[in-house]
Amino acid sequence: MISPTGRYWVKVRFQGKERLVEVDDKMPCDSKRRLLFPRTMNNFEIWPHLLLKALVKVYSYKWFT
Repeated sequence: MISPTGRYWVKVRFQGKERLVEVDDKMPCDSKRRLLFPRTMNNFEIWPHLLLKALVKVYSYKWFT
């Protein structure tokens, strides 16, 4: 289900605890407007992008704490 606000909550398990991570639907692209994150064959699926974005976000907290 697509969120009208573009914000999503993804539950990930990190260091033995479940964490809710808020991500938006803006995806990083290169200068030729190609997605930098891996994608599925179906270009209309956004869940792989949201999941990877949540994982990157939760792992980035580890380096700053």
